[in-house]
Amino acid sequence: MGRPPGSGGPDFLEELQLLTTNYRFTGEHRPFVTFQDTSAAVALASFLVGKLQARYPDFIPETLRGLMVHSVRWTPAMIARATDGNGNLDTMRLLRTFGYGAPDVEALFYNANNSLSLIAQDSLQPFFKDQENGGIKTRDIKFHALPWPMEAFLALPWIHRSRCE
Repeated sequence: MGRPPGSGGPDFLEELQLLTTNYRFTGEHRPFVTFQDTSAAVALASFLVGKLQARYPDFIPETLRGLMVHSVRWTPAMIARATDGNGNLDTMRLLRTFGYGAPDVEALFYNANNSLSLIAQDSLQPFFKDQENGGIKTRDIKFHALPWPMEAFLALPWIHRSRCE
């Protein structure tokens, strides 16, 4: 959205929209049309995931999605729109308006190579329905050895040393 000079509030300006081919590409219809909002966001996200898949062709779709989700950040402008006059952040408004934020492209492509990320492309069935009593029970769990020195792991503030010994 934008605010044209001399106008009141913001409006959808065609000059700021993404351009795509018209699905009605014959006859008197224009060959190109613009689109915005969710449609544009999905197209841009698909473009990023396509680039990510080209870089890491062995990653399964769930891994690509996970990397995408973990790359999003709220921009300062998004945070400002969800902050009231007293400086209080309305997280629900932030989530309703912007979701989890905008993808940080540098973080997206950096996470798989250089960031501390454990990527385990595997499957498991964590729960199952007990046929006898109809309840839900736990089933599979997988443990992964972290490539960290134990001292660094135990130094994390949320780790209780007594649980690890």
